[in-house]
Amino acid sequence: LAQVLRSCVPVSFSSGVFRRIAGMALAARQMARLRLPALLLAVCGLLSPAAALGAAQVRHTKGAHAGKEFHDFLAPEAALGHLHEAARAPPVTTRTTTSWFQQMSDSMVQFVIGIVLIVFSLPVLWANESRNARMETLLSLAASQVRTVGGKRAQPENRNWLVHVQGEPMRAAAATADPRFNVTMASNCVRLRSDVQVFQVIEHEQTEERDRLGGGKEKITTYTYTQEWSSSWNDSSGYSDVDKRVNTKPDGMDVGPKTQDCSRVEYGGCFLLPQALVEQCEAFQSASSALGESVSLKDGKAEFRKQSDGFYYYACAASSYTGTTTPVTTATTATTTPVTTTYSSPGVGDARVKFDYVPNGPATVMALQAAAKDGGDRDSFLPYRLISRGLFGVSQEEEKRRLRFEGEKSHDQLASEAKCPGILSCLCCACNLVAMCFAAALTPEVHRFFTGSLNAKACLEVINSRGRALTWGCRLAGWLMMFVGFYSLFSPFLTLIQVLPFIGPFLSQLAGGLIWFLCLVSTILLASLVIIVAYLLFHPLTALLYALVAGAVVGGLCALASLVH
Repeated sequence: LAQVLRSCVPVSFSSGVFRRIAGMALAARQMARLRLPALLLAVCGLLSPAAALGAAQVRHTKGAHAGKEFHDFLAPEAALGHLHEAARAPPVTTRTTTSWFQQMSDSMVQFVIGIVLIVFSLPVLWANESRNARMETLLSLAASQVRTVGGKRAQPENRNWLVHVQGEPMRAAAATADPRFNVTMASNCVRLRSDVQVFQVIEHEQTEERDRLGGGKEKITTYTYTQEWSSSWNDSSGYSDVDKRVNTKPDGMDVGPKTQDCSRVEYGGCFLLPQALVEQCEAFQSASSALGESVSLKDGKAEFRKQSDGFYYYACAASSYTGTTTPVTTATTATTTPVTTTYSSPGVGDARVKFDYVPNGPATVMALQAAAKDGGDRDSFLPYRLISRGLFGVSQEEEKRRLRFEGEKSHDQLASEAKCPGILSCLCCACNLVAMCFAAALTPEVHRFFTGSLNAKACLEVINSRGRALTWGCRLAGWLMMFVGFYSLFSPFLTLIQVLPFIGPFLSQLAGGLIWFLCLVSTILLASLVIIVAYLLFHPLTALLYALVAGAVVGGLCALASLVH
């Protein structure tokens, strides 16, 4: 039946209808064996095969299937697995056609988006280069001012000054509890992380575009599906294949990672780590050996059991508990009689969670030492930031006061100070928005935590390398925004010439290549100009070096283009 239907039913029609008929055929086979009225209704189309087989499951306990549960028949995918391989549905393919007029409308939208990208790329490049220049100045000051101190006793003369504390022990002084599960580590846990994954049907989309005669386009989209563990929830209600809309998860459970930090982390004998430094602790290791054989959600609705891979599993189908893998023993009676439970291949809707934690251990801190706000016996740390020292400098006490004042500013305060004053904030909304974002998220500061023991020079090198990576990331993002913006300005022109018969697509590709090259040269020139002007305010020699490099690159590109011509 499967082979006959496959040969006579169109592919675009067979995905849903064929599965329905195949399910009814399977129900008919069971009806001949069981003679149940419910299965007769399924064949007539008045009752779904799953519901009919559910009714048959209650009565059928003898014969060839005695002792075997009917989970295969209750699951649509498992039921079709009893049929021939040819009965399985192919990937779902959709075809959409775009006319030339609609394509021209889309190109005008791209034109507007290109203008927006260019407008935002300039302040992004300016803010990034300014931040990098200020960070280089800050690290130069830090290298000359940092003091390496011990962690047994906080010296008052080091307060409000940049200090380096090397290799002192870090200890969690409070219990750490997971927000989703009944898991609490009373000690030796600075950070506790849980990662919840659900076994789901994942939709993958592959799109191919083809030019049509007259300037239109045809888009062919193919959807394929896989079953895999995922830390992000995939809502299957919008899947193209209706039969793949089967994703489910335990009620009230959030999918993905969550991290809970210890409320009090002591460092050495006289310091207390602030929340910002605790969040930089990334030396996670598996916590399965420190936890029990099972965990449950806060509401107690779902219980997860530990397996040999360190994960705790919850299976929504009984078939997931049968197999030949490593057994897990749990105590279920007052006399602790062991009951063995095993897991096999997962099913859609099954969940698992893994717990990791950061234990106590040696660490290194470089930050501004500050007295505790609550007047406690332990000092804490603040960010070390740039301050105004005037043309002739300030006294050390005044410098400490300014460093403390700057270090206590929140990210919201920094963003508020960075915005343009008065009417200027309305004249250039892009500049204002970018400046506020950079000030709040990427403020130049030294406020770092390092696992293990590092000397002051190594700490500054790590901070400098991370700063360079961040600078180049933002720099490439600004360049890409500018290049895409320039190229999008020519989108209506490229769409316009596509309507020419026969030679339209060829001319569009040729013009696209030339425009691509011009946009690249324009991006290099304008971006280099922004970098040079930004560095002139802080490092004139560096600005001159950038100008020479940019000139050499542009000259080389022009010479290459002339040679190709």
